[in-house]
Amino acid sequence: MFTEQSLITYYIALGFYFIGTIFYIDHLLSKRKISYIIGFSSIAAGLLLHTVFLAYRWSVSGHAPFVGLFESLSFFAWSICLSYLIIEFIYKEKSIGGLVMPLMLIMGFLALLPPKGITPKIPVLNTLWFEVHVAASFFSYALFANAFSMGIAILVIKPRASLQALSKKILDNISYNAILWGFVLFSAGMISGGIWAFYAWGTYLLWTPKEIWSLIIWIYYAGILHAWLIKEWQKERIAYLNIIGFIIVLFTYVGVGLLMKSSHQF
Repeated sequence: MFTEQSLITYYIALGFYFIGTIFYIDHLLSKRKISYIIGFSSIAAGLLLHTVFLAYRWSVSGHAPFVGLFESLSFFAWSICLSYLIIEFIYKEKSIGGLVMPLMLIMGFLALLPPKGITPKIPVLNTLWFEVHVAASFFSYALFANAFSMGIAILVIKPRASLQALSKKILDNISYNAILWGFVLFSAGMISGGIWAFYAWGTYLLWTPKEIWSLIIWIYYAGILHAWLIKEWQKERIAYLNIIGFIIVLFTYVGVGLLMKSSHQF
């Protein structure tokens, strides 16, 4: 049984996320090593507790923890955090946490707004394709969020002397790979979603608002990947496109579900 007390683990995780975000931002601005150590340790502890919370909720509900707005926002925050730590491990660029973690923290706290009870999984969702579809989609969103943060960094490096240690080349490289793998995962999400729709409704595409906007996202990010081949479009121009793209992602994720009738819950 899932009770209010069961949310304590999530609240503590958010506390660690908050502490980690503050120290990551301080490290970005001051380059103090101790700030990075505290920031990383806090974020890692938060991610561990968040993972325990999601696993427990999964065991109680009997379905993957991304059904309903609370679970999806919580899972989105978890995905951003995990994807960022993987990026930091690969690129060894410790300063960018101060750019990504605030976005993760916002999603984590936004999850506190909707009802937190377990949403029953309707029969049409009882398929592995649904879970593959949603997991791939959220991890792609998380990578697009990282690219969004890199875009912000690229645009503010010049006027902010404290950020000069960040290399635009590294940020651009991280941004490109985040978009590339995000696009791959988003494509996998669309394909698995189509297969799920076929088994559920007998058609690969229902042309709901969410599906139409998802197609717009796919075309948009495909365009960004092609724009990277144009030398004049690298760095600043691509950064603007990354920012606009993630705004479209957020609108598709939350706005479409709230403003338009769709078979998707989020």
